[in-house]
Amino acid sequence: MIRDPSDGTVREVPPPKSGGTSASRRDQPAPGPDTGIRQPTKTEAMIRLDKSREWLKAYHERKKA
Repeated sequence: MIRDPSDGTVREVPPPKSGGTSASRRDQPAPGPDTGIRQPTKTEAMIRLDKSREWLKAYHERKKA
């Protein structure tokens, strides 16, 4: 039951639409609380930097051997 505070009218909540293949929100797990902290995502520059570091490490290992 939903009550409209502006005029006091009351109406019933419509039943969820059935059909389609998408799951309803009740079937999906609830997300955790939003803490505002986001997981870091790697940018293309960070990926290139990681590859460069790996290459440099391998280069120095080859020189030592």
